[in-house]
Amino acid sequence: MKKLLVFVILAFTLMGCSEESKAKNTAEEYMDSVKNGDEFEEIIAEEEFIDVFDYEYLKTIDEYEEKEIKTLKFSIWESVYGEESDPLYPTFEEYKKSYIEPMEAAGKDYEIIKDNGEVLEYWDGETYKKVYELLYNVEIANELGEKIYKKAEITVEESVVEDGDDLKEGFIISDINLRD
Repeated sequence: MKKLLVFVILAFTLMGCSEESKAKNTAEEYMDSVKNGDEFEEIIAEEEFIDVFDYEYLKTIDEYEEKEIKTLKFSIWESVYGEESDPLYPTFEEYKKSYIEPMEAAGKDYEIIKDNGEVLEYWDGETYKKVYELLYNVEIANELGEKIYKKAEITVEESVVEDGDDLKEGFIISDINLRD
């Protein structure tokens, strides 16, 4: 009996620490933040809830890995190096090369997704991120402030998130889709 109890406790502990439960916690922290009128930083989805009255987790629709795309922006380079008299990277092109040339020298199978004067998006040939598509019943407000009941598909993906003044591995909400 003691062994069974230890096994059950261990199983629940491990389940509570899974990546899927962390993704689910991110989705639920977002809905709780909206419900309470608080800010929520870990969201890049175009669609956002106006207000949340209640929600219920139904299931995980899908779980997969996708390429982690890295982005370099001219605006970031300009704010860091653009005003310096003797910058480490005098041009945005040199800044981009500082990321690409080491991958070329190492013989990595990297991929350029987008490259123009404003943005460089690339995959380093190695890094993937976990993505979870979660399904919830939600009671939310529409644009008129009326309560509506919908099924919401919330996509949550691994990312670097802020933790006070530090950065850490966590999850962000990348998409919210309300089913008709």
